[in-house]
Amino acid sequence: MVIKYESRKFIDLILSSASKWVNWDPPTSISVGDYGSINRETGEFMWEGNIYNDHFQELLDKSPEPIKIDLKDPALQPEVSVGDDKLIISSSGVYATDAKLGAEVSVQSQANVSLHVNFEFRDEGGAILVLHKPQYSSLPKDERFTSLFRAAHEALKGKSIITQVISCPAYLMVLSRQKGEKVSASLSATHTNPVATIGAEAGLKWSSEMVHGLHRSGSNTQAIFKPLYKLMQPRRTFWNFIFGQRGGDSENESIVWEDVRRPWDLLDDEGEEMERYDPTMEDDSCSDWEMGLVGGEEGKFVAKYVGADDVEQREWAVAHREARLKQFFQISHAMAG
Repeated sequence: MVIKYESRKFIDLILSSASKWVNWDPPTSISVGDYGSINRETGEFMWEGNIYNDHFQELLDKSPEPIKIDLKDPALQPEVSVGDDKLIISSSGVYATDAKLGAEVSVQSQANVSLHVNFEFRDEGGAILVLHKPQYSSLPKDERFTSLFRAAHEALKGKSIITQVISCPAYLMVLSRQKGEKVSASLSATHTNPVATIGAEAGLKWSSEMVHGLHRSGSNTQAIFKPLYKLMQPRRTFWNFIFGQRGGDSENESIVWEDVRRPWDLLDDEGEEMERYDPTMEDDSCSDWEMGLVGGEEGKFVAKYVGADDVEQREWAVAHREARLKQFFQISHAMAG
């Protein structure tokens, strides 16, 4: 059976292993400072803008109290660094049986710089992502971004922001649902000069052996592909100060970043969202709950579900239970009045 949303399933598996989001189409450009949201059905990033655009500089210049920040200041530009020779990410149940990176001269007098990997899917399928010579571009830690975000709150509140992009000259994606699947892939660079190493005149090429599943790859002499990115958002209390709400961060407090959560529920093997079991609808025994009313009649209803090990399942159950409790007490109070 074909996975309905292959992109979402692949992104979900890699996100669970690396806490980074996958750009399903790596040749498509994404940049540090991009903001937008995640498409719930496909898992792909939906671009709305970039904080380095001229529009944001205008917001800073026209704010009630003009903020003297030049977004073209080199200290505010993304920081670039080089990683290891390879980055390999695999989901649970996928094992790398061999991964080598080395240079050799073949009998055909061609210089080869090769990356060779072997994987085995020991569970019911999984995902593999391989990056050759990854490069990192990251949002710098500068307090001036706090002023920028506050000045541009109308555009940025509730948005997800790309704080890191990982690019590379070659990548490999594999998504399989076949237990026991074995994948072998090699990346080689050929050169007319047998004593030369990989450079501007060399070409990169993937070769792979696999039986089932989805296989995507790309190669170039330059790091033009962007398969991975970090997606963050300021914690909700950051915006509360601006709107005069309780529990907001202080005016001068730095941004505290939080990982963006998946907008979908747990996925099955076909990539479909699983129907969640609601323990609050089972019965009224509340055997799996610890609950109470804190702060009197106008206080907060607190429900702690202790019957699930999965964090997301537990948080979902808590939210639903508290909503039902609050509704029940509001109706009871109205009838008593």
